[in-house]
Amino acid sequence: MALFKSSTRTIPDAATVPRHIAIIMDGNGRWAKQRFMPRVMGHQRGVETVREMVKACRQMGVEYLTLFAFSSENWRRPADEVSFLMQLFMKMLEREVSKLHQNNIRLKVIGDRLQSQLRSSDTVARLGGDEFLILLPEAGLARAGGKIAAKILGEIRHPCLIAGRKLQVSTSIGMAIYPRDGRSAETLIKKADQAMYAAKARGGDTCCRCCNQKRKKP
Repeated sequence: MALFKSSTRTIPDAATVPRHIAIIMDGNGRWAKQRFMPRVMGHQRGVETVREMVKACRQMGVEYLTLFAFSSENWRRPADEVSFLMQLFMKMLEREVSKLHQNNIRLKVIGDRLQSQLRSSDTVARLGGDEFLILLPEAGLARAGGKIAAKILGEIRHPCLIAGRKLQVSTSIGMAIYPRDGRSAETLIKKADQAMYAAKARGGDTCCRCCNQKRKKP
């Protein structure tokens, strides 16, 4: 019997410090309840924890830190708690943004800017880091997809005003269309990813569509 080494039995090599850490901010209310405190005290403690995490990541050399701080489900909480969260969020930004800039840390606020430019039938999902996947059913024509991509580019290009500062970013979009560019999700994602890097190569702030090119016979 031939012996073989299974890849599932070994741990792949990885950097000592990860490049990207993503954290779901959850449990502030439970933390406060366990200590017989109001829920708002849990959110205050959460702000202190965020400050500690940012400091630790910078010291360790982590390049990207993503915090999932407020989801659409949080709007279902009591109105006074939501109001407190919004005020706490803005106060934190006013105090911390200048400190982040002094320490060469760039802040990006992401959320419903993509969803606001889509239809109710469309789906947005995070692939990793700052890459998102958008599924557009019944938009099989390149022209239809291009119109939606143009709306997204315009929305992302629009500057955000945070703590009195204008923050402006841009994005690159790669588009693949079913079935002409592929018939499986894996193939379509791969083709869209290739198109996205083509958009980046053009300087960004644009959209490129996957083009299947046949090799010429010698």
